[in-house]
Amino acid sequence: MNSNQINTLSVKLLRTGLSASEQAQHDAWLQESPENLALWTEEHRLNQLLTELPIAPLSSNFTSQVVQQVRREQRPVHQSKGGGWIDSVRRIWFRPLAATATLGMVAFLVYRQQSHLQQKALVESMKLVSGITTAPSIELLTDFEAIRRLGTPNSEPDLTLLAVLQ
Repeated sequence: MNSNQINTLSVKLLRTGLSASEQAQHDAWLQESPENLALWTEEHRLNQLLTELPIAPLSSNFTSQVVQQVRREQRPVHQSKGGGWIDSVRRIWFRPLAATATLGMVAFLVYRQQSHLQQKALVESMKLVSGITTAPSIELLTDFEAIRRLGTPNSEPDLTLLAVLQ
């Protein structure tokens, strides 16, 4: 006999008793070796001691304690953590908020880079403009004859200039 069959017979012996054929199988197993007999005798004695123990009284609020424990075990994990709305924000809104913050930071950095490049271009153009003198020199302003000639149009055409241009 294997150990599963022996266990089944032992449990049945304790609960309801064995039929004649089952009792014969059990006795045959006990006679196979002295170890089997010693093992069964020890187990039978332990079972007798357990049945002699008094039944422990239950506390007056046993049912309520059991119900509370069952509710605790059935409670979803995120509720047992606590934290309320903070956990909700973390779970639901963390990724969208992180993505929005990242996008905002990138947009701000692009804006700052563009404004920096525009300022740099403005400085370069100011350098070019400041190098050019727009006012005539002081000598030209003191020579009134040259100023007068510049201000009056020539009534006769410059033929040499026309010949060169054609």
